[in-house]
Amino acid sequence: MDLPLMLDDQLRQRLLAQLQQMQQQIEQLNIQEDEFSDWFDSKLFRADAVTPLCYVREIRSNLMALQQPCSVSRQQWLAQRIGDQMNALYQGIRWFSRPPVKGAAQSRK
Repeated sequence: MDLPLMLDDQLRQRLLAQLQQMQQQIEQLNIQEDEFSDWFDSKLFRADAVTPLCYVREIRSNLMALQQPCSVSRQQWLAQRIGDQMNALYQGIRWFSRPPVKGAAQSRK
């Protein structure tokens, strides 16, 4: 019989702190609605995102789901998905935070 994967509280706290930092970075970027379009494939995040902060909320929701009783395969899937989502969100923030290229038509604050 497989034992359920339990998310260590210390790890959960670190993940939540990283999410909080990502949320702050997104807020500091002050992304306007016309600059926001779906950042990621709908296979990675739900397709109903209307702002970049929707991605943070989805990861938090997945972390909460990982704390609930479920099958080992579901826990493994959630853990992998959370890792993939956090990595993708980090990359998205990093891309959007980069300095604008000289001569580029799009300007960023």
